[in-house]
Amino acid sequence: MKGKAIMKRLLTASFIVAACICFAADNTDTNALTKAERRRIRREQRVIREGGMVTKPNLGREIRFVDAQKSVAHDAVEEAAKTVGEVVNVPFRVTSAEAEEPFTLAAKVAKEKSVGAAILLVNDERLPSITVAPEKSWAIVNVKPLSDDFPPKNMLALRVRKELVRAAAWALGAGESMMKPCIMQYEPTVADLDANRLLVPSPDPLMRMVNGALARGVDTIRIDTYKRACQEGWAPLPTNDIQKAIWNEVRKIPEKPLKIEFDAKSGK
Repeated sequence: MKGKAIMKRLLTASFIVAACICFAADNTDTNALTKAERRRIRREQRVIREGGMVTKPNLGREIRFVDAQKSVAHDAVEEAAKTVGEVVNVPFRVTSAEAEEPFTLAAKVAKEKSVGAAILLVNDERLPSITVAPEKSWAIVNVKPLSDDFPPKNMLALRVRKELVRAAAWALGAGESMMKPCIMQYEPTVADLDANRLLVPSPDPLMRMVNGALARGVDTIRIDTYKRACQEGWAPLPTNDIQKAIWNEVRKIPEKPLKIEFDAKSGK
């Protein structure tokens, strides 16, 4: 009997502990959230109510990256273009081209109506690692000087990626940064380039890149809620019930439209 009584008390205590744990778990969502987490949840709920996020169609120019070499994998160009596009928040495109005289190709691409700045990757015996013509909005990155010491493929790809970002910054009117660390530093040798671990510009050259892109007709990418897009007149057609309701609400004709009467005295 004594053993049964002890077992009964143990089971009762276990039940009480389990019940307390369950109660605490049920209240975690409301009591344990920080102010920042609650603000994030409210913001996400508002975005859902307003139809989600949409991107405004780009009607301006783009940053064009042209891969005109075969020594480095195309992925290095893709990664560099993605870095520039994301940090500057501008549209970009990567294309391939057959090798030809670099200056001629750069000038030809930069003159296209849809191009705000052209960044070329070539493999040429004559050119330095970077050649820039900011007044023409183009830059050329040369693989040859970056591969003279026969680095491993992954190191060469990283060098090319860094130089493409630096070249894009110079083509958009940025220069060397006063801030350290930053990818936009004086780096006369590949050893200096390798020692710089950063892949993105610091704030001061970044702002010059943004301003330079705008000056060259490259608009920053606009992302906003579907409701705001409807209010401003650039929303795409609705794709779900929430967006349809917002679309109809914004576009409906008011039941009591505002009437403006002509004032003969003022002539308005």
